[in-house]
Amino acid sequence: MSTVFVWKKRCRIRKNDDFKTIFKHGHKIGHKWIRIFFLSGKEPNPAFGITLTKKIRGSILRNYYKRVIREILRKNQHRVQPGWRIVINIFSCPEFGLTYQTIQEEILGLLKHGKVLLPDK
Repeated sequence: MSTVFVWKKRCRIRKNDDFKTIFKHGHKIGHKWIRIFFLSGKEPNPAFGITLTKKIRGSILRNYYKRVIREILRKNQHRVQPGWRIVINIFSCPEFGLTYQTIQEEILGLLKHGKVLLPDK
């Protein structure tokens, strides 16, 4: 029996004011090409937003990274503690050839470092 994870609309951050609030008041963790902002809230579900810089030339590559990040978050949203609002920001052009696995390890590693993920069982 497989579990189906659905990306629900209430789990998305879309409004500019919400992004600004998280950027201004949230905690920040970063690495070479990625930053994760997170802010605790009272909502029953975690919410996610994705931003990328235009330094990543070409909409095809930017959209590829957004699709990969969305898929990683969709598959791992059950591991995030309730109430967190998380924005993943790609702020510089990562080296070409980043694989799904590399991006996933980076995102999950930063979320673990920020104590946003539920403890492993």
